[in-house]
Amino acid sequence: KPPAAIVPEDLPEGVIDLGNGYVLAARRGKRSDHGEARKFCDALARTGHLGFTGWKLVFPGVVKRITQSGKGPRGTYWTSARWRGNVTTFALPGGVLKKGVNAERRAARALCVAELSSGS
Repeated sequence: KPPAAIVPEDLPEGVIDLGNGYVLAARRGKRSDHGEARKFCDALARTGHLGFTGWKLVFPGVVKRITQSGKGPRGTYWTSARWRGNVTTFALPGGVLKKGVNAERRAARALCVAELSSGS
């Protein structure tokens, strides 16, 4: 028998429902470089933070969903989009994407997203 699906009403405190099958961790990383931000989300995934194992940096396609929900915490965050040492960041609440940010700079924070299906 497959496990029961998690519904938004059952989400633990500290998990923000973005709708359409995605959740956001209310816990954010400190301002860091891109590598440290990735490690932050990986650590949440490894430890099953709040019952979810799929925590990752936000990918650019989810930024609009976060902005539309109005639930993302104010700040500048790394995305998972990295190419040739440069990364796209985004700012909330507006959702403005900024491309070409040096991955080695301590330019943004980690904000982690997971698919609802990665929860237990």
